[in-house]
Order: sequence, then C-alpha cells, then structure tokens
Amino acid sequence: MGQLDMVYWILTVVAYQGGCGRYTARLFGFSTSATFMPVIWLIFLMLVNILMNLTVKWSFHTMIACTVFAWSFYVVWFFSAVPSANYTANIANGGLSATDLLDPGNQSLLKSLNSVSVVGIIQALPYVAWFYGGYEAAPLAAEEAVDIRTSIPKVTYWMVGMLGVGGLVSILLAPAANPGIVAISGTPRPNWMNMATTWGVTGSSDPKFRLLAFLMMPLEIVGLMGAMYACSRSVYASSRAGYLPTSLSLTSKSGAPYVSMIFITLLSFIVNIAFSYAGEDDFAHALTVFLILMYECCANFMKQLIFVRLRYRMPTLPRPYKAPFSIAGACVSAVLFALTIASMIAFQTHVWLLLIIFGCHILFASILYVVYIKSRLCLTPEKVFLREQLSYMFNRDSSLHSGAQSSTGMKSGNGVDKKKTKSANGLASNPKLATVAGTSPV
Repeated sequence: MGQLDMVYWILTVVAYQGGCGRYTARLFGFSTSATFMPVIWLIFLMLVNILMNLTVKWSFHTMIACTVFAWSFYVVWFFSAVPSANYTANIANGGLSATDLLDPGNQSLLKSLNSVSVVGIIQALPYVAWFYGGYEAAPLAAEEAVDIRTSIPKVTYWMVGMLGVGGLVSILLAPAANPGIVAISGTPRPNWMNMATTWGVTGSSDPKFRLLAFLMMPLEIVGLMGAMYACSRSVYASSRAGYLPTSLSLTSKSGAPYVSMIFITLLSFIVNIAFSYAGEDDFAHALTVFLILMYECCANFMKQLIFVRLRYRMPTLPRPYKAPFSIAGACVSAVLFALTIASMIAFQTHVWLLLIIFGCHILFASILYVVYIKSRLCLTPEKVFLREQLSYMFNRDSSLHSGAQSSTGMKSGNGVDKKKTKSANGLASNPKLATVAGTSPV
C-alpha cells in the first residue's frame, strides 16, 4: 500500500508541474510542445523546493495565500457566470443554435448528455475520485500540528466543506453558463472554456487570455506545493521503514526532508518528460490523471479494508481522531473505490496502456520487495507507537485485575494470559518503547 500511495503522490506532482508549465505557456504565448518546456517544469520544481526547504512555516503561509487567492478568483467567476446561466438554453438545448439542434448527431449527443443512468453514474466515478483526492494532503499537514486531536478534524471538516460547496456550485452553475453543456463536454479543459467564454476571451491574441492564465496559475502552484509536501512525507516514511534507501529520510535544520524532495523532483521531472513523448499534451495529461486515479483508488481501497480490520481486532485502541462514520463509512468508501476501478477498466479509452504501466510497476515492486527490501525493514516510529498502545492496554488490564498480589508471585486475574502480560512488560521496559501513559522506562 505504501508503494501505491507514494507513486500516487509522485504522479500528482507530475500532473501539477505539467499544469504550471501549461499556464506559463499561455501566459507568455508559446506552445506547450516547445523544446524548452522541460526548463519551465524544472524552474517551478526548484522554486517549490527552495521555498519548502527554507522553512515549513512560510511554505504553509504561501499555500494559504494561494488558496485564498484561488477562492477569491472562484467567487469572481461565480458572479460573472450567474448572468449567463440559462438552464433551458445551455443544458436542455446544450447551448446550440436552432440550426444546430436539427442535426441528428447533435440530437443524439444532447440526449446522452441529459439522460441519467446507473452506467452514466459509474462512468463519472473517476472524476469524483479525482475531486476527492483534493483534500487528502490536508490531514497529512495537520499531523505536524501541536495537537492533532483538534487539528486533524478541524482541517478535514474545513476541506470537505470548501470542496463540497465548490463542487456543488460548479455542478449547478458551470453547465448552465455559456457556452453550454455540448461545448464543455467536448473539451479536455471545461473550466478554462467556461471561464474564457464567461469573460469573453476571443482567442490567444486577446489580452484577457494571458490575464486568465495568470489568474489561474496560483491554483496549480498550491496544488504542486501540496503534492510535493505529501509526497516528500510519504517517501520519508518509506525510507525510515527500510522500503527505500535510508538517506532519503535525512532532514534539514528546519525539519524538511530535503533529500526526499530532491529525489521526487528528479523522478517526477523524468516521468513528465517520458509522458511528453506519449503524444499530444491533452493525451499526456489525461494519461497522467487516470494513472493517478488508478493508484489513488487502489491505495484508498486498501486503507478502508485496513481500517475495518483494525476496528474489529482492536476496538479499544486509542486514536487521536475517531472517524465519524466508523466501519459503515469505510465499507461504503471501499465499495465506491472498487466501482471506480471497475469503471476505469470498463469505460476508459486507453485502459490497456494504464493496465500495462500499473501491472509492470506492481510486478517490479513485488520482486524488489522479496529480493531486497524484506530483509532491510526497520522498526518505524509508527510500529513503535502501535506497540506502545498495545503495551499500555495490556498493562492497564493487568493492573486492574492484579489487585494486591505481589510483584514476584503475580498471577493473571480473570483469565488474563500470562504470556501477553509478560510480553507487554517486556515492551514497556524497552527504552525505545516508552509507554504512552507518560512513565519513564525502567
């Protein structure tokens, strides 16, 4: 699962650096197929590395500033698009003229766009999963806060609320605004077309074209920074556990895992160059997005299963944050992720290419794990934390049932297993495994 999660974030970095390069090309008026485009990607990656390695605090402030700017831009777009919203003209008639409505091909397309079916909902699940992936980095950042018991739920609820409101407004308004549902469905970048039409952008020679590219740039920058942050922590954790070389877990004075960030920069840069040879920019971008979705859905499907297993096997395990929907929510999420994977396999155009890349990586990772990684695994702080929790639980239970028994002739009360108590005491006496109760190791 760690491999899936790490590759998912690396591909997300690839997608956002491609987006930064795309908007830079529109801003300065050159083609996305220009030979110097890799230089643009590298410049953005270097700037993000410098900012996030200098101080984590200011990198967070930068992401907050970009997010506020992005939401301000979104609010401006909303009030600009409201006057052109017309559900009859742009959804029922698809934004087509009276002459175009007579065309049988347009009538068939319009009927398929306006019909609601179970198959259509399943086909749309990958786009929902892409939307869902937007707030996964926020709880990762909240883990480094002072009190994760309050920061994780606060950040999670804020992100879900913001994306929920933004998604609902987009669903209700974007298809109803100009240029209509038919034009939006036929473009790989519906947001750009919707905003360009709303603001009356006539073409690349229009000054508003470059202004729009400049205003949309912070959205890609904050995405790149968030993906870099989450990916560096994933690589750092894998390195610390022995899945990757231990040098990748080195940190700077500010606490940033600078070696893992350099590794991610180089690897994502190479992957982006490789994808640029896949064909047109739109195809390369679509391939990246659907690969991200494949890894994201597989990783999150496994996370739901692990969560359910832990809740059943260790129901009293202390947790810094309790999921509000518990096992039921995890089961529903697992079903949705499984349906999303099935949807991509059944309905996506270039699924064979996705499956070849995904299958080759899984095969390579499995062989690498058996041959090299398995013998190098380390006791990570996460595993230490779990042992501490188990030790604390066993010690607490044994102390409740021991009563006034002496420490030398101690017998387990009420059927408590002696081996478990002895094992727990051995864990508690280990200096590296101090109990969570706050007592110093003996």
